[in-house]
Amino acid sequence: MAIGFSVAVWLQLAVLWSGMCKLGRLPRWSLDWRDPRILALVNQAPPFFIASSVSSMALIVDRILASFLVTGSIAVLNYPLF
Repeated sequence: MAIGFSVAVWLQLAVLWSGMCKLGRLPRWSLDWRDPRILALVNQAPPFFIASSVSSMALIVDRILASFLVTGSIAVLNYPLF
């Protein structure tokens, strides 16, 4: 199944690429750091990384604190996640 999916993706890419060549609309790969959209993305990324780090640390702290409790406490913390 994975091989079929990979073949289908490459066939779709080949069909789209040939159509773009005929139209003269090939993608131009460039990275302009002064583009306002890229600057907005760079400015919005740090809060996301900080929030995900805090969330991961909270899970670790919960498990560490639960490890000092009675047997089964960590299992109870995992129950709502499923």
